[in-house]
Amino acid sequence: HGKPLGRWRDLGLEKLEVQKTSVRGSRHKNGAVSIAVSQQTNVGIVHRHVYRLGEPGVVIVENDFRVPPELFDLPRLGVTLRLGAAFDRLSWLGRGPHESYADRKLGAALGLWRGSVVDEYVSYIVPQEHGNHTDVRWLVLANERKRGLRIEVAAGEAPFEFSASHFTAEDLTAATHTNQLEPRAEVILNLDRFQRGLGTGSCGPDTLPTYRTKPGRHRLAFRLRAP
Repeated sequence: HGKPLGRWRDLGLEKLEVQKTSVRGSRHKNGAVSIAVSQQTNVGIVHRHVYRLGEPGVVIVENDFRVPPELFDLPRLGVTLRLGAAFDRLSWLGRGPHESYADRKLGAALGLWRGSVVDEYVSYIVPQEHGNHTDVRWLVLANERKRGLRIEVAAGEAPFEFSASHFTAEDLTAATHTNQLEPRAEVILNLDRFQRGLGTGSCGPDTLPTYRTKPGRHRLAFRLRAP
């Protein structure tokens, strides 16, 4: 239990649940509409997400996370979306083409990259986190007709991290070998404000403090629209 995974399980992060939810809608003088959802979790994290509808065809999503002091070293912090199976065509402006993390990204160049969700999977012998991309400005998931979803950094906000897969984090945790995995039809899209650097002391040294997540208030804001 001295290693990060044991600590995370002891804190209940493996069974994260929402215990209390409040919703409030507002109509603004300029005609825009916003919906604010506040959620209290069983581990003390408060997640407030606001959806703003104003500009035609655009939804601005603002996520505010409040992390208590006892959660000083989270594995990641962000949101997860589920998309239809057809949205497998992927393109993004950020680091690529291979996976990158906070402490392993200098070898991944900033640029415009294209691929597919299927190709994002990294076949580690023991299934684990994979396919993350850092310093992302925008990404698009589309079908063969180029219809889909574009997610871009909101004005004045910091770049985000993302991964797209046909496996959930629970799928990866439950499997001990890659042949035990069964791909889901839908696309699992993770949008993260940050993800902990690699290295958890399981093989070699732990992640340097600089690349570990911190408690406090964190923000993740992006725009959703058609490609």
